[in-house]
Amino acid sequence: MPEHWLIAEEVAAVDPALAGFNDGRPHVVKTQNVVADLVAVVQQQQRQIEALERRLSAK
Repeated sequence: MPEHWLIAEEVAAVDPALAGFNDGRPHVVKTQNVVADLVAVVQQQQRQIEALERRLSAK
C-alpha cells in the first residue's frame, strides 16, 4: 500500500507552527497540528459548498 509522508522542511515553509525544530532547523512534522488544520479547512469548504448549493436551489 502506498504511503505518503510530509517533509518537515516543506511543512515549515508553509507554516512554521506545524514543524518541530532542532538547532533552528525543521526536524519533525507536528502531525496533531496538521490534522487540526485539515479539519478546519474541510469545515470551511463544507460551509462554502452548502452556501453554493443554497444559491443554486434558489434559482
